Amino acid sequence: MKKFLTVLGAMLILTMSFSYAQEQAGQLFGTVTDEEKASLPGVTIEGTSPKLMGTVTAVTDEMGRFRLRNLRPGTYTIVFTLPGFATLRREGIVVALGRTYYLNVSLNPAVIEEEITVVGESPMVDIKASGTTLEISKEMFNKLPKGRDFTTVVTFASGVNDEIELTGSSGTGLSMDGATSSENTFFVDGVNTTNLFTGDTAQQVVF
Repeated sequence: MKKFLTVLGAMLILTMSFSYAQEQAGQLFGTVTDEEKASLPGVTIEGTSPKLMGTVTAVTDEMGRFRLRNLRPGTYTIVFTLPGFATLRREGIVVALGRTYYLNVSLNPAVIEEEITVVGESPMVDIKASGTTLEISKEMFNKLPKGRDFTTVVTFASGVNDEIELTGSSGTGLSMDGATSSENTFFVDGVNTTNLFTGDTAQQVVF
């Protein structure tokens, strides 16, 4: 019985550690095919980012599938290589905290060795989460009317509105999709900064 409890405790610790690791990172799954949509096994995938100390790698299986796990939140460059095919680079891929993304790519045969670079937004779909996302470029940010903290900017997102503070207490006073401010959760650089008593953010981000 004592041995069983010890094993059960170890399994619980491993499960909690795995769940914590998932919350602290993102994942990128996908498939690689040729121009005729046939699966390509043996493709080497390398991911790099300023957030990483090195490179994350994977190799496609017999179905052309790959997985890049435990990706720190940030912007990535993903490189796909296979002898006989042109190298493909996907730049500017943004991975968010705790999100799972799915990416399909196609490699073209290389008569003469060449490298193809794709710059811009990646047509990826978050397959495990739904919600509203607001991305503001530097140029747009400089043109927007705003105050001294982020709460004056997030109201530009769909479904986000100012909420009247009936209690007179300080806070963000943000209503999202009809919910009250006490139902909000705030994260700053991946850290939960929500005030447990008011539901407001305990850490203001000033401009």
